[in-house]
Amino acid sequence: MDNNFSQVNSWITLKKLQNATREEFERYAQFILLLTHKNYTKTRLNKDGGIDGYSLLVDRLPRSKVKNKTYNFYSIYGPDAVTPWEQKRAKLKKDYDGILNHMSQTQTNINKWYIVTNFDFTHQYEIEIASMCEENEIEYELLYPQKIVSLLDTPEHIYKALAFVDQAPAPDEELTNYGAHIFAEKSLRLLCEYQNRTTTEQLEMLNYLRNTLLFFVPEEEYFKSHLKSFNKILKLRQIIRENTALQNEKAFLVHQYPPELKRFFTYTLEQAEAQDISFDMNVAISINENQTYSLFIKNLYPIYYLVNDAYFMTNRTGTYSVYNLLTRLHRQEQSLLKYGLEIA
Repeated sequence: MDNNFSQVNSWITLKKLQNATREEFERYAQFILLLTHKNYTKTRLNKDGGIDGYSLLVDRLPRSKVKNKTYNFYSIYGPDAVTPWEQKRAKLKKDYDGILNHMSQTQTNINKWYIVTNFDFTHQYEIEIASMCEENEIEYELLYPQKIVSLLDTPEHIYKALAFVDQAPAPDEELTNYGAHIFAEKSLRLLCEYQNRTTTEQLEMLNYLRNTLLFFVPEEEYFKSHLKSFNKILKLRQIIRENTALQNEKAFLVHQYPPELKRFFTYTLEQAEAQDISFDMNVAISINENQTYSLFIKNLYPIYYLVNDAYFMTNRTGTYSVYNLLTRLHRQEQSLLKYGLEIA
């Protein structure tokens, strides 16, 4: 993809690929290759013969005139982290020899050899691979975890991969399929559900929400405005506010967080009025005499603030508390109001 915003890769999937080994890594890699490589077939041509997948290149000649078909061949290898390079190299050499043997037996040609691994290659390692391939003039490409994830160049691919690795808090549907008001409600629910999870799970979920929320912002506007702005934080707040503003009062929702229950209760304006729910329509967050916070969401910037604050809090302390996040948001808004500014 042509710009940095479009290259937002899933940190969740990346970490899963880096940590997976053997059959688990092969399963993940196979799925992403099926998503991203045209005509890819995961059927193993030669069991233990170095070929874990292939794709047939479509020739311009009529099929009846094609004598030697040309393929891309794929070798997938996910060793344990402690495996020394000598052992990795021997395995790759075995796969390489297996491909040469298959080509000889079947009278097929090779266009490129894709080496798919759960580890990165040092410069010296790649020199050794290049030297090996040069002997038979075989073109190769290294697909290590970060490169594999970069193949996920559409939101649809990103979410399918997230769901497949079964570690992301991927919803039943893509969150960007929802309007901003429903996205806010589901994001708040995830914040509550994950506040007692492990640090890794929390960071994965928060990174997922941050990236997903930015899909609501046109990428061209985001980069042109954000990167040229002197005060990038204020400009980002403006961009999110403008592009996620709710236009219909029917979409306005009140999210109340009783601290003893540690979850949000969501109400329409009519429901909030009927049940005498205390909130202030003039601010994004208010607090009543019972120390219960209420969020009134008119755009997604308060959600972005909470998610971003939770991300940095988790990085610093290992976890986050939704109530503490709301307290910090409330203080921030009150501070801005003193200068005639709004947080949302």
